[in-house]
Amino acid sequence: MAEKRSGAFQKLGLRDSIVESMDEMGIKNPTSIQNLVMPKIIEGGDVMFASETGSGKTLAFLSSAVERMKRNEAEKGIVQGEGRPSVLVLSPSRELAMQTASVSKEMSRVAKYRSLGVWGGVSSAKQRRDLKLPVDVLVGTPRRVLELREKGSLFFSKLNTIILDEADTLLSRAFEGEVKETMMHLKKAPFKRQFVLSSATITPELQHWARAFAPNIESVTSTSVHQSVPTVKQDFVELRGYDRHEKAIEYIEGSNKNFKTIAFVNSISSCRAFGHFVQERGVPAATVHGDMPAIVRERELDRFLTNEVPLLVSTDLFARGMDFRGVHHIVNVDFPKNAIDYLHRIGRTARAGKKGFVTNIVGRKDAWLSNRIQECIRTRTPLHAIDMEKREHRHRATPREEGGASKHARQAPHTQIPGKDRPGLRLRHKKMAYMPAVGGSGKERSSGPPRAISSRLLAKAKPGRMERTSEKEIAKKGQKKATYGKPKPTLEREMMNKRRKTDRTSKTAGKKGGRR
Repeated sequence: MAEKRSGAFQKLGLRDSIVESMDEMGIKNPTSIQNLVMPKIIEGGDVMFASETGSGKTLAFLSSAVERMKRNEAEKGIVQGEGRPSVLVLSPSRELAMQTASVSKEMSRVAKYRSLGVWGGVSSAKQRRDLKLPVDVLVGTPRRVLELREKGSLFFSKLNTIILDEADTLLSRAFEGEVKETMMHLKKAPFKRQFVLSSATITPELQHWARAFAPNIESVTSTSVHQSVPTVKQDFVELRGYDRHEKAIEYIEGSNKNFKTIAFVNSISSCRAFGHFVQERGVPAATVHGDMPAIVRERELDRFLTNEVPLLVSTDLFARGMDFRGVHHIVNVDFPKNAIDYLHRIGRTARAGKKGFVTNIVGRKDAWLSNRIQECIRTRTPLHAIDMEKREHRHRATPREEGGASKHARQAPHTQIPGKDRPGLRLRHKKMAYMPAVGGSGKERSSGPPRAISSRLLAKAKPGRMERTSEKEIAKKGQKKATYGKPKPTLEREMMNKRRKTDRTSKTAGKKGGRR
């Protein structure tokens, strides 16, 4: 391009000081998602945007929010007070919050604003002291933000822009309660606030939640969202009887020693096991998972970031949002459980247009998902469709055979009599009569559900054996369902039956007398 590298950002609406700060960070030209999103955020609209990993989403929302804040300060004369930020950025993890706060701090040196980060794992005393000074941009985790607000150190009275980074993760079960509580406080404001949601994926759940808080929110996605990055070479290796750890270490040891590698696993126990395995093999590695104390986790991560060790063994804790510089190889020791997690994992390499390599260890149980992902890669189809397909398949009712009940119900060896306050009485017998299936005889075993039993029979039922009408008797009488022994009529019932019999006899006698 003939334009200066700063001119492209200025055309999007950013002031010179912000462009200069991005210039110092080595950001030459805006990416496609930055071109689409920045003007909309600067204008003050509610925006939900998604793009592939490594496309500059953090700078997109951070620089735009700072530009809007600077304009409000100039136009309305807004001056920030103690513990009253203008921009709030919520991140799902401590490490991601630290990364975003670091970018904001670097930008603030030239753009001239005060940035602060708050997260768990450290004492909140220093953070409360820092909030006694004016703050413009606050980056933090949901739990610590709520804690500081409850203690009277943080106030939302001058908050104008709320940004949810990795919004799909923030709205998962792990954070949903804390995020919703924060958002409910923000909705009570007498003035309009701007909501910005950033994510690598936009799910139907995320869209529904976003429109509940911001009905007019605009959705913006890049053309390659939900697709694997084309600069990533992906290899799918079938186990075929090999040990998973042995197979993974074979590819890790074969990787170039000058490149960093991240090995992803699905659980904390698996992370510990594989970390111990590579240690026994003499491979220098750092191990991180959510069960570690924050200080230990930070120390292990620093070993990897400072090139002390070339391998990082991690759960999905570091699969989202983290910008690891120089990571060339991703090894999925445990194949991810869904396509979205797969996208996030492979997004830790080939960032900002660079090349990367992914090795997937595929077991028998992973075959279906692996095949569908490979198909989507070949056809350049969005991977999130796989998870939607899987969800529909899981919730689709299995067709039953003619007659009604499930296989489990047909194979049940006992009949359970439900009680109101007790589990019921189990009836044991050699031969049990069931309602015949459609088009069948009384001797056929039915696939239909057990019939309801009246409360009167339930009251008379005793533990042990109960007699039922045999199948032969049912066939002879042509009954439609199994019956218990005919109960004795009550006195009231006997009198009613006698009265009806007398009435019928008198009517018959009257007709005979008339003929005579």
